Amino acid sequence: MVIDQQPKGSSSAARGSTVILYVSKGPSTSTVPDVTSQDEASARATLEQSGFVVNVQNQDVTDPSQDGIVLDEIPAGNTQAKPGSTVTIVVGRLLPQQ
Repeated sequence: MVIDQQPKGSSSAARGSTVILYVSKGPSTSTVPDVTSQDEASARATLEQSGFVVNVQNQDVTDPSQDGIVLDEIPAGNTQAKPGSTVTIVVGRLLPQQ
């Protein structure tokens, strides 16, 4: 898509003269940080500082070491996504002992 030009639109240019077109490369993308194995608060801060919106999905776990830890993220870490897009983190939630 042309986002600018020289000379400006609606102006005249002599036949054979140069017209410069500035073309957009499309929306930019950023690398999604890999936040798996981080605690929820750290993961959220890292993603938000990188320009992403965070969605949290809880997953029941029985291992106490996984409680509050990011088990997965979508899209995966180290992939490209548009700034401002949503990254879903899957956070372990310890099931109460019965």
